[in-house]
Amino acid sequence: MYVYNLENLFKLNAALWVGLQTEMQANPRLTVNWSTIKDWDDGKRYSVVEELESKALFEAATEAASGLMVWLRGRW
Repeated sequence: MYVYNLENLFKLNAALWVGLQTEMQANPRLTVNWSTIKDWDDGKRYSVVEELESKALFEAATEAASGLMVWLRGRW
């Protein structure tokens, strides 16, 4: 069985993990976005979730200056 644990996935690449930690110290908004995304429960992908929750997750990933996916794409 697969388990979603974003922190463990990031830690598989030490440079990526250290880079994220360093960038979060300099960018508080990235820290907020990381907190939103890392605590996501993968079991919810099959459930109906509140609109605000889904928007928050999407914005945490795609925010232009501090979205986690935006940050990741710039380093991977």
